[in-house]
Amino acid sequence: MKQEIKIGFNEKDQRLDKFLRKLFKDVELNLIFRDIRKGNIKVNGKKKPIDYKLQEDDVIRIFGYHYEIKTKEEFITPKSEGEYIKPKVCFEDENLLVVIKDVDTVVHSMGDDLVNDLTSNVRTYLIKKGDYIPEKTLTFSPSSVNRLDRNTYGLVMFGKNNKSLYELNEVVRERKVKKHYMALIEGKIKDGLYKAYIKKDVKLNKSTVSLKKTPDSKEIIMEVKNLDTNGVVSLIDINLITGRSHQIRSHLKFLGNPILGDLKYGNKELRNFFFNKYGVENQLLFAYKLHFNGIDEDMSISYLNNKVIVMPLPSQFKRIMKQEFKV
Repeated sequence: MKQEIKIGFNEKDQRLDKFLRKLFKDVELNLIFRDIRKGNIKVNGKKKPIDYKLQEDDVIRIFGYHYEIKTKEEFITPKSEGEYIKPKVCFEDENLLVVIKDVDTVVHSMGDDLVNDLTSNVRTYLIKKGDYIPEKTLTFSPSSVNRLDRNTYGLVMFGKNNKSLYELNEVVRERKVKKHYMALIEGKIKDGLYKAYIKKDVKLNKSTVSLKKTPDSKEIIMEVKNLDTNGVVSLIDINLITGRSHQIRSHLKFLGNPILGDLKYGNKELRNFFFNKYGVENQLLFAYKLHFNGIDEDMSISYLNNKVIVMPLPSQFKRIMKQEFKV
């Protein structure tokens, strides 16, 4: 059986073997390598090395019965009007979309069709705009670059095309995007760089922090700046340097300064006080600012250098700041 695949904008610049692995997930990688070497898979009628970088308008010819292209049905049809929740857009251009994730919203559904996740709504939004046409792509779909806990409010970045998604993931990995959080915490904390080790219990969905490295633990780093305090609670800015699951929440609890309203790591007595006074039901933690800096000039997203994206703080949070700190 012979198949032909034409490479479009969102497939270019990928290695031949990695592209085929994404497209044919049920085919063993060793079989893909063998067919590339033997010439059963050719590009523009010629044998290519496995690490060949695909170019737009390249034509891949495949001979073999085990290669079956599966359609991405879950992305082809936008969500219905009853299911679709339009994302709150904070910034958008041709490469990057930054949206505000609400509390009690997941970034990804993890296969649960009943969960109205942010990623599905973003893809539907881009389909409606005409910025994402699933039928014209083979392996790409707009995806998030950073993650937030379900009950953390704040900014989530999405790559709108394959090249920008790859580059955004790279600059996040190289810490060329500063992710700032604002939080209300118990007590007072000193400005400074805080390092520790974190280990997550997957069954309990809860993390523990220690100063010593233990088996399966990972290093965590955050920079904290105190913005205001009334002696009982403090308003802080956090520059998150590593991004582990539950990192900020569990680290602050370990330091003796749990986040107000945190059902899993917080102080129950203080949580009840803020619930009764302000109606606080979730942790007062917000991913409110992104600062791009140090992006390589040869990247297509280098124009984002020195750009700062800031979201407005929730009205409830501003009301607490005004009452507690007279801000």
